[in-house]
Amino acid sequence: MRRRADWDRGHAEPPRLFGHVFDVTEAPNRYGLPAFYSLHAWIWDHNSAGRFAMWNPDVTCPAE
Repeated sequence: MRRRADWDRGHAEPPRLFGHVFDVTEAPNRYGLPAFYSLHAWIWDHNSAGRFAMWNPDVTCPAE
């Protein structure tokens, strides 16, 4: 995870890893953090939206 403001100060484009552009989580967010870049990797579960998609439409969380 990298703070968006820190990265943007020195770069014209979002970060990339192996050709995949990092996602932005804007502030305010559920973590209470400033906006940040992150890259999700679905390693153990198949993701029909793609291995590096932020959300997996095939995964659900049971209600509490």
